[in-house]
Amino acid sequence: MRQVGPAGSVIRERTAGAPSFTLLGAVRGRLGGRELELGSPQRRLVVAVLLLHEGGPVELDDLVDAVWGDRPPSHAVQGIRSHIANLRRVLEPERAARQPAGLLISIGRAYALRLPAGSVDAVLARTLVERARRSEHAGDRAAAREQLAAALELWQGSPLAGLPGPFAERHRERLAELRLAAQERRLALDLALGPAEPLLPEIAALSAEHPLREGLRGLHLTALHRAGRRAEALAVYARTRSELVAELGVEPGAHLVRLHRELLRDEPSPAPAETPVPVIPAQLPADLVDFTGHAEVVTQLAARLRRSDPHGVPAVVISGMGGVGKSSLAIHVAHRIRDHFPDGQLYADLRGAGPAPAAADVLLGGFLRGLGVPEGELPAAVEDRAALLRSLLATRRVLVVLDDARDVEQVRPLLPGTTGTAVLITSRTALSELSGAHPLRLPVLPRADALRLLAKIAGPERIETELAAAHRAVEGCGFLPLAVRIVGARLAARPGWSVARISDRLADQRSRLALLHVGELTVARAFQLGYDQLNSAQARAFRLLARIGIPEIPLAVCAAVLDCTPERAEEICEALVDLSLLDTPRPDRYRFHDLIRLFALEQPEPEGAAALPRALDHYLATLNRLHRIFRSSAVRGCLLPTTASGSPLADNEAGQAWLDLERANLIALLRTAAGAHVVRVAADIAWALVSLSDLGSNPGETLRALEAVLRVAESLGDRPAQARLLAAAGGLQTVGLGQFLAAVPRLRRARTLAEAEGNGRLRAWAEVYLTLIDWHLTPAAELADRVTAAVASFDGTGAPWAEGILRVAAAQAYLAVGAHEPAGGQAEAALRLAASAGFGEIEAFAMQEAGAALSEAGEHDRALEFCTAALRHARRHGPRLQQGWALTPLARANLNAGHLEAAEAQAAEAVRILTGCADMFNRGRALVVHGRALAALHRTDEAAAVLLRACRFYARIRRPDMVHQLRELLITDFGAPPDTDFSGTLTRRQPNTNEY
Repeated sequence: MRQVGPAGSVIRERTAGAPSFTLLGAVRGRLGGRELELGSPQRRLVVAVLLLHEGGPVELDDLVDAVWGDRPPSHAVQGIRSHIANLRRVLEPERAARQPAGLLISIGRAYALRLPAGSVDAVLARTLVERARRSEHAGDRAAAREQLAAALELWQGSPLAGLPGPFAERHRERLAELRLAAQERRLALDLALGPAEPLLPEIAALSAEHPLREGLRGLHLTALHRAGRRAEALAVYARTRSELVAELGVEPGAHLVRLHRELLRDEPSPAPAETPVPVIPAQLPADLVDFTGHAEVVTQLAARLRRSDPHGVPAVVISGMGGVGKSSLAIHVAHRIRDHFPDGQLYADLRGAGPAPAAADVLLGGFLRGLGVPEGELPAAVEDRAALLRSLLATRRVLVVLDDARDVEQVRPLLPGTTGTAVLITSRTALSELSGAHPLRLPVLPRADALRLLAKIAGPERIETELAAAHRAVEGCGFLPLAVRIVGARLAARPGWSVARISDRLADQRSRLALLHVGELTVARAFQLGYDQLNSAQARAFRLLARIGIPEIPLAVCAAVLDCTPERAEEICEALVDLSLLDTPRPDRYRFHDLIRLFALEQPEPEGAAALPRALDHYLATLNRLHRIFRSSAVRGCLLPTTASGSPLADNEAGQAWLDLERANLIALLRTAAGAHVVRVAADIAWALVSLSDLGSNPGETLRALEAVLRVAESLGDRPAQARLLAAAGGLQTVGLGQFLAAVPRLRRARTLAEAEGNGRLRAWAEVYLTLIDWHLTPAAELADRVTAAVASFDGTGAPWAEGILRVAAAQAYLAVGAHEPAGGQAEAALRLAASAGFGEIEAFAMQEAGAALSEAGEHDRALEFCTAALRHARRHGPRLQQGWALTPLARANLNAGHLEAAEAQAAEAVRILTGCADMFNRGRALVVHGRALAALHRTDEAAAVLLRACRFYARIRRPDMVHQLRELLITDFGAPPDTDFSGTLTRRQPNTNEY
């Protein structure tokens, strides 16, 4: 391969052992002194694609597209792999069969052909053209001329000759443009360095071949004029003008007009002109000295923009909300890679977020002036300026940074058209219509980076001294870089302020946005620019959705709040996402950044008071649906009527998924309702949620939200809401947290209020939970009598639902003390009652307890039949928690029947489910059954560990009888030391209601 040395001479250099390739003609390869057998045109096309990526990976699918286009055959992938295998043998004939390839390597589903520099003539030609430009800029026109001549000598005919398909055709055109630009520049240098007459034949021929290329016509006019052939020059100009008008409908450009004017004045033939020194623009704003964060993103963007892409111009669009640091990141990346673009960097602020975006003609004028185009030669029309920009960038390596673009239409005229350049765009919108651009939606800073930024501005010692307050400060900023920068600037300007003072002020949502303002930096202004771009429907949605205060807003809730169809709601919300005023963490779900939500709340909204009731109505309707799907009868017919229909739920699996996904929203909605003093529907939501028993893994957070609504209901004197909220709080404390003693006064108060209200179901609901607590705390010796008395008090007199639940619980209580006969009787009574009343979940519970009683009586086949039916029901109609309940007696029945492997697997699954939920009653049973099954399988160490977990669990929920039994078992049968921490008090932190 030819390479140009320092003095401009052409030398031949090859890397020992590495092949070299020609693409500027027929595709050929050589290794040492011999020609490589590259095979069919199809295989040569594969080689060309790999070579044109200059060592970068090419995905298998891209190779298929390049070879076969839009209609690949069924064997296309196998065909590519066959070509690759054959090429590896040709490129490295001495490589052993199992030795990894050293040149044509695999990278996942991609391939890369890694060769030393100077191995491919097309790449070398481009390098020589770039080197010539730099030599000319340095004033060494002779060296530039020699380097261009060396580049042109590499062409051996039509590039990629004989290769079929659009890929080859596209790159033939690109390489032909490179050659023509090099010829034009070399002729200009020849004309500047020597006489004109010898150059006329070549210039005339090339000009005739490309009659619409004004640069070549200008060279032809100049050469004729200098050779004293004025009449011929005038004729060439007349012919050129006629052709431009006829073909394109445009007049000649400013350069040709100036040359024509010189001809008309018959000025003396100009002396050999100095070749204009190409201007290298350096328009980037200064990099931020305290730029912080996104290190991985910076590295990825730098690599992407430096990468040579034979398919087009590498382009990246950085989008995101106002203040997230899009411009800072773009400028930082641009400075990092500026050395890779030796012909300069163009920068423009497009002012897309403002009321008056920059016009394309103004932006193009700035770029063209930066590239050295004189004011008098700037075309007037936008299209002409854009075409001139593309021409000037065609053979240059320039980085173009377009900051704050409004839309694709504003950007499109500013884009280069050929490879070698790269484009970095920032915008509040994703500009998804911009074909080929890589999208990057910039998130807020991670916590650690936000702290580092704050420390850089305010001083590291100051932040380190008050680290906890600094954490709160960046949280109050929502980790938004602009907000963190403002807080840092305020602290830096006020050395007497503590970090705690500003973090405390940020905690007050009413004044947070006002605090985030210093000098010209203001968060609210950054948001206002985006808000001002909204149409009336989008602005209304932005204001209304912010008022419901939930972390992720499902599309169905958006439709309910906006009082429109889901399709219309999606259209509006996606527009807000495009403008970076909403985020979409997953399909059909939306969320606000905290500060953007505060900004939205500050905007007046006539319908604002309606947003929360609409959301509450939707969620209550969906909870009603969920109870029907789970066949739950606890609150059936007792909840307020709704106007909304709620979210559609196809089956119990969809219902469980909705509950898991929406639990955080339900908690937040209760808090918002408390803040807005909207308690009646919120109370029903709380009762309906708790009555499902599936309280997730964080019931303490639910309890705190529920208590906030309760306090408001008490302050308003709303007794019906108080009754529901007290019952829900007591039930949650009982089932989810094991706070039995704390639950009792609330449940008693709920019972009293329900009686006064005449709500029999709610009164019975509270009574059931009080009874469960009483049984739980009753010593084993007294339990049978206590259970018998409680059941009798409900027999025929209480609400049917409460009686059914109580009989199931009685069966469990009798089984706990080994009384399987009365346990079976209670389960069968519950089963009959549930079947007659249509209480689906009670029927399933009764079946599993009936099976457990039969198992203890030795009737294993019937026991397994009942327990299996209960599990089948739970899987079809119940929440996940119910499956854990049903698996436990089934595992116990299999264990009693001697089916040890099945028992162990079922018990382990029950423990997994019940550990992931807030369940203070049944988890201990599952742990004990699992420990027994492991022991029966002689997995002694595992059994001891599980039983110790069970012992500690029972200690936590105040069951000293079970703790004593398990302690004796572990010491006697498993050899546990007597001083073992059986209660977990030595290893467990102080109980936190968030954890249970």
